[in-house]
Amino acid sequence: DEAKKMLGVFLAIDGNNTTQIKHMRRIAEEWADKVRVGHLTRFDAWTAFNTTVMKTLEYPLLALTLTEEECNSIMAPVISGGLSNMGICRAMARSLVYGPLKNQGLGINKLFTTQGILHVRELINHIWRQTETGKLLQTSIEYAKLEIGTRGSLFKLNYDLFGHLCEETWVKHLWKFIFESGIEIEDDVEDFKFTREND
Repeated sequence: DEAKKMLGVFLAIDGNNTTQIKHMRRIAEEWADKVRVGHLTRFDAWTAFNTTVMKTLEYPLLALTLTEEECNSIMAPVISGGLSNMGICRAMARSLVYGPLKNQGLGINKLFTTQGILHVRELINHIWRQTETGKLLQTSIEYAKLEIGTRGSLFKLNYDLFGHLCEETWVKHLWKFIFESGIEIEDDVEDFKFTREND
């Protein structure tokens, strides 16, 4: 359960994200402190927000399985400290903070949504191209189907009904995100064979 830093991300063999969450929160707090005591213009604060801290926080997301609450906790110092320095009310409704520009929002990427989109993109990319990572993902999908005891596309199953039957894995986390977001992905992973009639 002890995380080690690999390619800039703290990963533990058992899949816990505790060390990485603390690291990301510390980055967010340090950035907010520096912006608060610095003498940046509103434009410079906005530029720093988009080009420094957000890129740093988004970098490890592909390897992580953070919950929405964990993502919000990481972003809290950045949003509250950064908005006021950009000339924006820090108490602004979060639906507006994360809302698209065309709907009068700020267009800030929500960390949890960014993580989910990265996971979907890489699943499709690696399985379609049949990379080594794609083969590992396919194996993980097959294993999840065996655990649940069902056939057909894993990502079309109701997560609320079957999710508790699976171990906590990257694929399970992706399945939950897809289900809750209303995204449809149909996998063509071959179904396991029944070992006897009426199994």
